[in-house]
Amino acid sequence: MNFTQIEVIVKNKYEDNITGILYLFDIDGISIIDSRDFEEFIRTKPYWVVLEQEDFVKSDFITIKTFFKNDCDLEENLKFLKEKISSFEKEYNEKVILKIDTKPELGDFLNEWKKYYKPTRIGKNFIIKPTWEKYDLKKDDVLIEIDPGMAFGTGTHETTILCLEALEKIDVEGKDVFDIGCGSGILSVGALKLKAKHVQAVDIDNLAVDATIENAKLNNVFDKITVNLGDLTETLNYKADIIVSNILSHILVRLLSNIKEFIKDGGIFIGSGIIKEKYEEVKDALLENNFEILDYSEKKDWVCVIARRKNA
Repeated sequence: MNFTQIEVIVKNKYEDNITGILYLFDIDGISIIDSRDFEEFIRTKPYWVVLEQEDFVKSDFITIKTFFKNDCDLEENLKFLKEKISSFEKEYNEKVILKIDTKPELGDFLNEWKKYYKPTRIGKNFIIKPTWEKYDLKKDDVLIEIDPGMAFGTGTHETTILCLEALEKIDVEGKDVFDIGCGSGILSVGALKLKAKHVQAVDIDNLAVDATIENAKLNNVFDKITVNLGDLTETLNYKADIIVSNILSHILVRLLSNIKEFIKDGGIFIGSGIIKEKYEEVKDALLENNFEILDYSEKKDWVCVIARRKNA
């Protein structure tokens, strides 16, 4: 079935009035864009989120969106909607912007983006493949399947690529690995595909935990992974041979004093999420925490570092 998008722009104090009008119709739901939500996010945002002033534009207006079905009642429904909006404008002496836009078939609209995601080779052997695509694996290819429709991306961001390439550079087989800030869990899956003995993945985001679990199941490695929600120091209780962490540089610098306590002497640390301008800060923090730099690589504006924990 085809759908028509309805978009209403009005002062935020009239949110209930307009949503009340829209719910008179046979709709499945409503989305609201409101700068007050962003204000609340700024107030309660996690400490690792850095926002610039230009990220925030305050407005007294909200945008309310929904879809009407393009059935035999559409013309009558649109007429009734315009009448209700007009009545509201007269009653409250307020101007409302009403936009009506015919959309393509919703199923096609929602799935159109899939054609842009194809299997991608990363490093020497990794193949990142969306679940709906077919791919003929070559000898030694290491397949990671993902569903880009989940809360996280496609696994092809520069920092993810750098970390996967770093995992290929070291000996992972038979090792205990920690994935700190696991996100989608792709690095955890990658380590297990390289025959790591076990991976302990941790993140403070529920969505990340869910995504990691789903991707581990999708790649048939769920029996070798433990996924925890919470802080690093609260969830880990032993030391790893390898720690990989793809998080922003200022958080990484802050966590390194804790990270060093959870990695064995001689253990390997892989860190990315580091922009070039911040690499020297990360490098200094690694050296201060008794690591030696083994390898440095970069893609575009991002950096990955491989370091070894010196013997205590």
